[in-house]
Amino acid sequence: MPEADDQGRRLQFRFSRAADARPAVPASVLIQTLEGAQRAIWLIALAKEQKDIKSRARIPSEIEQRYQLKCEVPQPGSYLLPAFVESVQPQMATIDQVNDVLATFEGVAGALQSQQRDKVAGYLPDTAIRKRVVDAFQQLAPKPGSGWRLDLSRNGTTVRMDDNWQRLVRKMYTPTEAEPDRETVNGELIEINFADRQITILPKGSNRQLKVTYQDAMEDLLLENRRSTIQVTGRVSRDENGEIKNMFDLESIGALDLSPLEVNEVEHEGLRLRFKEAVRLQPRLNDDNPQFVSIEEPSLGLDAFAGTVSDLLDEVAEDLVVVWKHYAMAPDADLSPKALELKHRLLAVMEEVPVAS
Repeated sequence: MPEADDQGRRLQFRFSRAADARPAVPASVLIQTLEGAQRAIWLIALAKEQKDIKSRARIPSEIEQRYQLKCEVPQPGSYLLPAFVESVQPQMATIDQVNDVLATFEGVAGALQSQQRDKVAGYLPDTAIRKRVVDAFQQLAPKPGSGWRLDLSRNGTTVRMDDNWQRLVRKMYTPTEAEPDRETVNGELIEINFADRQITILPKGSNRQLKVTYQDAMEDLLLENRRSTIQVTGRVSRDENGEIKNMFDLESIGALDLSPLEVNEVEHEGLRLRFKEAVRLQPRLNDDNPQFVSIEEPSLGLDAFAGTVSDLLDEVAEDLVVVWKHYAMAPDADLSPKALELKHRLLAVMEEVPVAS
């Protein structure tokens, strides 16, 4: 256990959710956060010790030993989990080294919160490590639609990670000009060829398997999702029938998660709406095109679809704001009987709230 005055090595993870005072957190949320935080710490340590990550996907064992994230007993109230980083033998890091790694960890979290992309790059000049650290921070934050918020604290500085934080980080690292041949493909992972860094997937709705070459940095994600339906985002080429015949320049690989989404608030174009009670929305593969995920909720006039669940949440926010403007804010006299029913349902479950400055 660290010395009482050694605050530089300490972190706090506080989990909470709207209108839920019960101090209990699902194991899946806790594990995801701790694994993401540990991975980010190891990657930052790798950068600090000037190791080359471009030629290796796995974290060296000596880094794992030198920078171990350890958890203490949770504290009462909101689910507050104290933690610290400690080195173990035989190759121990100094206190200054550990503090330096965690100072960068804290700095990157703050820069992501304030959307300072250049500042993130200043902390992590190596592009390969920077991408993996940003991915790790998106993992450690509660997944969009889970309803959970995470307050990450160190030395009195706190960064709140929630659906909005995830959305802002995604936008920070989305290409400024969308490439017309960049797509997300949902498919069954058939085979992994580690020697050639190649995966074989069967896209949903297709009978043609694809062999796709991946980057070293994605190998750990494949190990986690080797027996699942996955989403692969990259550039594609198609044949004369519109079938995908090749996929390259991969941007991301991850499991396709269609668990229910909990939505408390949505915001789009300066208008924020809050549900009086959180709603659970069920994403599913689109019937017409299984390469899209969609959500339908007729009682709210909601019908949204997108390539990924994260993008789907943005579409849900936009759709609900548009429906609110067209129906909830319209005079009764301008609405048909069915439209008036929709207006009353919207007003019963949602309200407009000020946008945070």
